[in-house]
Amino acid sequence: MDWKECLSKRIAKDVQIDLNRIKSIKGISNERICSANCLPDKHYYAKISLLYEALRGYLECIALKKGFKIFKEVI
Repeated sequence: MDWKECLSKRIAKDVQIDLNRIKSIKGISNERICSANCLPDKHYYAKISLLYEALRGYLECIALKKGFKIFKEVI
């Protein structure tokens, strides 16, 4: 799927750049990383989930900085 198809299928859309939202999402992502690091290794499933969501947050920030909102694709 190319970028034009993502826009036409409404998986992504143009948005205004909102620096406060970007800062907030980064803060939440940082908290998720800290939380994952506090968990003992036996809770690796929870750690992976937290780190995945943190990464998703950082990727969302990159898109928002470029003026795009990306939606989760429903399969």
